[in-house]
Amino acid sequence: MEQFKLKSIEEFDVDFVAMLNEQAKSEEEPQTQTETVIPVSDGEEPAENSYFKKTATDFNVEPEFVPAPQEEVVKTPRPLVPIGQNSAYSPVGAPTEPISEDDFGEDEDEKPAKQKSSAAALAGRIIAIVLLSATIVVFVLGCFVTVFLDNGGSDIGGFTLNTISADVIDSAGEKILSKGDLIIAKKVEPNEYTSGSMIAVPSAFEEGRCDVHIVNSVNSYYSENAEISTTDITSSQSYVATVMASESYGIVSSYIPVLGGLLHFAMDNIILVCVLFVLLAALWCLILVLIENKKPKNN
Repeated sequence: MEQFKLKSIEEFDVDFVAMLNEQAKSEEEPQTQTETVIPVSDGEEPAENSYFKKTATDFNVEPEFVPAPQEEVVKTPRPLVPIGQNSAYSPVGAPTEPISEDDFGEDEDEKPAKQKSSAAALAGRIIAIVLLSATIVVFVLGCFVTVFLDNGGSDIGGFTLNTISADVIDSAGEKILSKGDLIIAKKVEPNEYTSGSMIAVPSAFEEGRCDVHIVNSVNSYYSENAEISTTDITSSQSYVATVMASESYGIVSSYIPVLGGLLHFAMDNIILVCVLFVLLAALWCLILVLIENKKPKNN
C-alpha cells in the first residue's frame, strides 16, 4: 500500500533537486556515466520512478546563453584645434587633401587629343587676330591714301599718288602699266629732269587721272616755268608735247597694280565699303569669342 501512497509537495521538491544534481554531474563527466543512488526514505518511491512523473514543462529547460566576452573599443577623442588653423583630424572617409584632376588620372589616348585641340585653338586665335589687325590697318590706310589720291599734285613727304588713265605700251608692244594702277612719283627740281626719264602729268583724256610721258629735253633748268619737251606714251599714238615743270607730278619711281582703281571704286561707294569693313571686323571678333568659349576650362 505504501507504493501507492501520494507524495507531498516537499517530497516532490526533494526528488526534483536530486534529478537536477544527477543531470549536472552527467554533463560534467560525459565519458564515465555512473549511476547515482539517491537514498529514499521509507515509504518513498525510487528516483527512477519519480523521473517519469515529470510534466512536459519540466523537460523544456534550456541552458542559459552566455555571450562571449568582447574587447572594449577605445575611441580616440577629437583633438581641439583653434579656429582658423588647419586640423589634421578628418572624419572617416573624408579626404585629407584637396582633390585635383591629377588624382583621377587621364587616359593616354586623351592627352594627345587635348594637346591637338589646344594647338588648334592657339593657331585659330593667332589667325583671327592677324586678320582682324589686317582689316583695321587696310581700312585706316585706305582712308589716309584717298585724301592725297589724285589731289592735283598734293604730296606726302615729296611723293604724289595718282591713278593712270590708260594702258602704257612700250615700243616693243609690251604693256608696261595698266589702267587703274597707282603711280607713285617723286617731285624734283626742274634741273633734275633728265632725258629718258618717265614723268607723271595731268591726263588729257580723263579728268582726275594722270598720264605718263618720257622726257626729251628741258628748255630752262632754273626757271619755275621751265618747259619740258616730252613724248606721250599713254596715248595709242605717241606724240610730242610740252609740259610745264610746275604742272608735273614728278618722276615716276614705282607703281602698285590695280590699287588706284580699287580706291576710286571705294570712294564712289563709300557707304558700302564701310559696312563691309565693319562686318569683317565683327566676323573676326566672333571667331575669337567662339574659340575662347570652346577652350577647355579647369574646375
